[in-house]
Amino acid sequence: MKLRPLHLRRSWLFVGATNENDIKDSYKSEADVCILEFEDFCSPKDRPLGRKNLPKILENWKKKGKVTAVRINPLETSDGLKDLHVAISKNLDVILLPKVNNKNQIEIFLENKKIIENKKKIKKNRIEFIPNIETAEGLENIKDIINFEQVKGALIASEDMAVSLGLLESKNNDMLNFVRKRFHLACSAYKKYSIDMPFTWNNDNELKKDLKYIKSLGILAKSSINSRHCNIINKALTPNLKEANEASKIIKQFNKVLSKGKRQISFKNHFLELPAYNSALKTLNRYSDFIGYNKLRKNN
Repeated sequence: MKLRPLHLRRSWLFVGATNENDIKDSYKSEADVCILEFEDFCSPKDRPLGRKNLPKILENWKKKGKVTAVRINPLETSDGLKDLHVAISKNLDVILLPKVNNKNQIEIFLENKKIIENKKKIKKNRIEFIPNIETAEGLENIKDIINFEQVKGALIASEDMAVSLGLLESKNNDMLNFVRKRFHLACSAYKKYSIDMPFTWNNDNELKKDLKYIKSLGILAKSSINSRHCNIINKALTPNLKEANEASKIIKQFNKVLSKGKRQISFKNHFLELPAYNSALKTLNRYSDFIGYNKLRKNN
C-alpha cells in the first residue's frame, strides 16, 4: 500500500510503547500516523520490553495502512541510542526526536541515523525525521533546527512547553497560542510540515474548538493521545464538499476575469484579489488529493 503523503497526514496518535490497551486501540483507530512512544509514556523499566515488541507493533500498523512512527528518548540519555537502534527498521516510516533545543542535536541525530541505516542496509533518508520543539529555547532556535534537508516537519509540544515558560495552566492559554503561531510561521517560512501540540483533554467539544482555531492559523495536522479523537481530527482537517465547491466557484470567477487582464473579483460581497485565488486552488487541490488517495487505498 502506498505511503500516505506527508501533507495528507492529519492525525498523529501517540501510543505508549508498553500500554497494551492503547496499542490495541491504535489498531482500530482512524489515525493517519501511529507513534510508538518511548519517552513520556513509557517508564525506564519498561523500555526494554517496548523495544522487544516494537517490530510486531510496526508490522501490524503497516498492515492496517498506518504511517508508522517511533518517538525515541533524547540521545543525551542512556536509552536514546538503544531506542534508535531498534526503531530504525524496514517497517518504520517516521522517527521523532523529543526536546530538540539546538541544531547540534540534529547533527548528532542525523549522523547516528546514517550509521544505523548503513549497517541495516536501509535506503538513505527513506525514514523521515520530525524533531519535537518542547521548550522556549527550542522555539527560539527553530530556524536552525528545521533548516536541514532531512527535516520534513516539526511537532510543537504543550505540557513541556508550558513548564519551560513557567505557565501554571496550559488550557486555552494565550502564551501557548502565541507559541503555536510562532512555530507555524517558522515551519511555513522553511516549507516544513507543522504538527500541532497533542490534545490531552477528554472533551470532544474542546477538541473541535481547538481544531477550528488551528485551521484558522493554517495548521493542518494535530497530535493526540486518545485514539478516539483521530476521527474528529481527520474530519476537521479535511476539506469538505462545501469548501471544495466554494473554492471551485472562486477559481471559475477568477479565470473569467484573468483572461481579460483583471486581477480582482467580487464574491459574496467581498472584494477578492489573487491571494484568494491561490488559496482556493490549494483547497481544491487538497480536496482532490484526498479523493485520489482514498481511491488508491480502496483499490489496493
